[in-house]
Amino acid sequence: MALNRVKKLIHNRDFKAIIGTIIGSTVEAMGVVWILEYGNFFATGITGIAQVINKLFLLINENLIISVGILYFVLNVPLLIIGFIGVSKRFSIFTSISVILQSVLILVFEIVRDKTGFSPFASFGEDRLLLAIIGGLIGGLSSGIMLRSGGSAGGVEIISQYLHFKKKSNFALVSLVINATILIAGFFLEDIACVAYTSIRLIIYVVVMDKINTIYKYIKISIVTTKPDEIRNILVNRFNHGITIYKVTGGYSLTEKTELEIIASSYEVEEYRKIAHDIDPNAFMTFTTINRVDGRFNHNRIA
Repeated sequence: MALNRVKKLIHNRDFKAIIGTIIGSTVEAMGVVWILEYGNFFATGITGIAQVINKLFLLINENLIISVGILYFVLNVPLLIIGFIGVSKRFSIFTSISVILQSVLILVFEIVRDKTGFSPFASFGEDRLLLAIIGGLIGGLSSGIMLRSGGSAGGVEIISQYLHFKKKSNFALVSLVINATILIAGFFLEDIACVAYTSIRLIIYVVVMDKINTIYKYIKISIVTTKPDEIRNILVNRFNHGITIYKVTGGYSLTEKTELEIIASSYEVEEYRKIAHDIDPNAFMTFTTINRVDGRFNHNRIA
């Protein structure tokens, strides 16, 4: 009984989201404090803006030190409202958890660094290129984990999600354009080397995040079954995607069967597979990657 409860908890969507948010937020905060600040180059998005503001305050008054974590939280508040209204409540809730957790962890890690001098990447010395590469990998990994969990790291990712639903814009492209614009502003506070290393980090970050984040990739699902009505009824009620139905004949057995064809977001595939398998264990299923969808297609929000 206890084992079954544990299994249900592990497979619970919200539980997975919370674990993913905690892991992603922790990794992101570590990257900000012990890679970006140690390597003396900028993050992108809201974290980068927070760094820029932090440096501006120091230029005005060297004693005016405000934690990047606090600035990050303040800048995210209006964007979280946009996410709540324009993306989904669930997305906004988990993103809020991530933003709060990151803000607190950045502040804590900064205190640990300043009080103890601890830096896990100190052995890299002055190798800023290596720090930029690792920073991009860590940043992309943390953001990808949080997006797959149903939330995000906040900031630019909220804007990207919002524009995706409103304009059907490419997720990675939107992030890249916004971040590149912010990068130009950082040029005036540092040197060209800083901009170059930040650009390297950005490119790696976007590539890694896009590989991990499969929310906006689409799959054609084909289900050949002898129980089409039962499967169709559940799928229609559970999802908001259409189903095309074909009558087919088995080439070996010459048995009349039915093929259900669906285009769905890749993160929904496992649910489709499980439902079909539970109803008809003998169902034959294939999953094909789709590069483009024209016509009427419901782009699901992360609800």
